[in-house]
Amino acid sequence: FGSIRNLSGIHPEDYRHSLCGERYIEFNSNSKSGAIFYYSSDRQYMIKTIPDTEANQLRHILKRYHDHIRSYPKSLLSRVYGLYAIRLSTGSVSGRQVFNVIIMQNQFNTDHYIHSIFDLKGSVVGRAA
Repeated sequence: FGSIRNLSGIHPEDYRHSLCGERYIEFNSNSKSGAIFYYSSDRQYMIKTIPDTEANQLRHILKRYHDHIRSYPKSLLSRVYGLYAIRLSTGSVSGRQVFNVIIMQNQFNTDHYIHSIFDLKGSVVGRAA
């Protein structure tokens, strides 16, 4: 992921500063997956919770994804800049709860006027138009 951030011109210190800012901004989504979405405090990045299966799939395709981004720098694919497992201590018997999150480019953080937004899905299962 560091190489993808480098290809995108993101400096490590700027990335850390964005993600370790004052607070995250949660926003509501109609995600069927139950994912929770946040913006970094400076709105440069979107943070999305994902299940273990998606985290494993991302790890599986990471080399091909990286190669695609390197070969096609103007690709319209969303940029994923990081995958992290966050462990929270709890008062339960197991003592820990783990969340996977991905860090993505916030496509809506732009000076350009956005006249249309489309929510493209990766599956047609349970969806109708």
